[in-house]
Amino acid sequence: MKFPVDLGLVLSSIAASELARLRRRSILDDDLWSIGPDTRFGDAALPLDSIELLSLAAAVSEMFHLAESGAGDYLLRYRSIAEWREIVAQAWLSERITFRTSGSTGEPKKCAHRTSDLRAELQLHAARFTPPESGMPARVVSCVPAHHIYGFLFTAMLPCTLGIPVVRSRGIPQLAPRDLVIATPYVWRHIDRAIDHFPDHTFGVTSGAPCPDDLFSSLTRKGLDLTEIYGSSETAGVGSRTVAGAPFELLANRPALPEVPDEIEMVATRRFRVLGRKTARFRWRA
Repeated sequence: MKFPVDLGLVLSSIAASELARLRRRSILDDDLWSIGPDTRFGDAALPLDSIELLSLAAAVSEMFHLAESGAGDYLLRYRSIAEWREIVAQAWLSERITFRTSGSTGEPKKCAHRTSDLRAELQLHAARFTPPESGMPARVVSCVPAHHIYGFLFTAMLPCTLGIPVVRSRGIPQLAPRDLVIATPYVWRHIDRAIDHFPDHTFGVTSGAPCPDDLFSSLTRKGLDLTEIYGSSETAGVGSRTVAGAPFELLANRPALPEVPDEIEMVATRRFRVLGRKTARFRWRA
């Protein structure tokens, strides 16, 4: 598989999310949060029954289209994230990948994307975060799940492309100069309350819901170089902006505005404002 993605991070995120759902628990609980590339299913630290193992395997197979290579059932022969990573790396032959929405505004739905489209979008973001005046970030600080499309692009693909480490945070992150923080507006609100000033050359990305102008402005006043991405699980990235209240600009890989779940006002050929939801069943990036 020649694709810049941290599969261990993605598979760990899938496992934690699926077990949290099945067990009706928080993904932030210690045993689920600690799932990582070294995790073995069925160990004392993470006991699994056969139904849970089957559910994990199905989620991985669905995302990476493993049925197309006949490797879907092969996962059940192994019991570790590391072994599953090798299986996916060898068996993911499709030019497609499927994400699920979180279901926070309705039933979760499957959204398939071409990997070539994700690579094209990723290259734009990689260029954005390697400005010549300040250099690339030293690390990515992730406050989002890696198996949803937003986290997949910015925490599983982007660090691999830039050749920098990624660290996960389940609270207010401890930041250092040149960090690139990936979060939702909900998390950014808590970060804004806790931090008076960001370290030098701290970058941030927000998506997953509209970022209120007051929050955007507060974060940038404190020294954060913030980018808001407009998109959804259905569309991937569509536009971006770096100033509170400004129109979004279509990403360079977009020849035109695709069908989106919101009412849109075009203010120029490639610039638009988001007016509100068309229907309750759609949501911003999961």
